[in-house]
Amino acid sequence: MSDLECPYCEEKLDICHDDGFGYEEDIAHEMECSNCEKNFIFYTSISFYYEPQKADCLNGEAHKYKPTTTVPTAYTRMRCEWCDEERALTDDERRVLNIPEKNETEDKTKCVHCGKLMDGGVFPTGRVTPKGAFCSKECYEKETENI
Repeated sequence: MSDLECPYCEEKLDICHDDGFGYEEDIAHEMECSNCEKNFIFYTSISFYYEPQKADCLNGEAHKYKPTTTVPTAYTRMRCEWCDEERALTDDERRVLNIPEKNETEDKTKCVHCGKLMDGGVFPTGRVTPKGAFCSKECYEKETENI
């Protein structure tokens, strides 16, 4: 499907958005037709589509909770299918679904270089690379200096 047609020759054209061109609303964007080589302008209009769905739990019914798909499974939560409200699992749900309890080290990630445990994937002074996470700039530099 093409973005627009040339107003001169009706050639179907695509807008190259690689550098963000053509997204801004309420301004004239200039473009040259690749077929007839004439310049023309176009305007961008953004429209919204809304898809209503029933949410019986917002009208007095009980929430329809299902477990989320989470890795590691210890972080599973219960999410309502209708309204997306989430809550923690009860002890009974955890037992029935065979979901393990979270332990302290699951909330931490190890530095690839020194093995230091870092909280929950937040590395304010570190780096994350395809090779893994680093707790500091120094560890990152030591591990990658021979690459």
